Amino acid sequence: MRKSIVVLIALIAICVTIGAASAADWSFNFGSDTNSDGGSVNIDNNELKIQDEKFTIPDGYKENESARKLAADGKGNFNGAKVTVCELNKENETILIKVFFADGGISDVTGEEGSVNKTIGGHEGFLTTDKDGVTFDFAVNKKVVEIEAPSEADIEALLK
Repeated sequence: MRKSIVVLIALIAICVTIGAASAADWSFNFGSDTNSDGGSVNIDNNELKIQDEKFTIPDGYKENESARKLAADGKGNFNGAKVTVCELNKENETILIKVFFADGGISDVTGEEGSVNKTIGGHEGFLTTDKDGVTFDFAVNKKVVEIEAPSEADIEALLK
């Protein structure tokens, strides 16, 4: 008799817990992050969305969540701009994705000295190569995307 009462109480407690979780409409998408300054990052399977711009996470890469920045100061890159940053790692390789945005948008995108005009993944921009890899800058939807990667192929995979 006592065992059946304990089992009944346990079942009631489980039902109450499940009901409360359902009523609260909880979301268990741990890859999402937003802040009041307008920064946003969302990861769903291998799709990465930063400031509403979509990227495909290349095979083997995982986000380093401790390196994530939301709506941080753009540090003079563009007048009054903020930047949201994600870092993807695979073994000893790193891809860094920065999306710069500002009230009213960003319209003037120019390449660094030594960069070449290039179209990658359907985006026209500027590709710079150095000893650490490549950097690709392009404008999209009044924002500027800057991708630093080990190779141009990594950027192509990210933008497919």
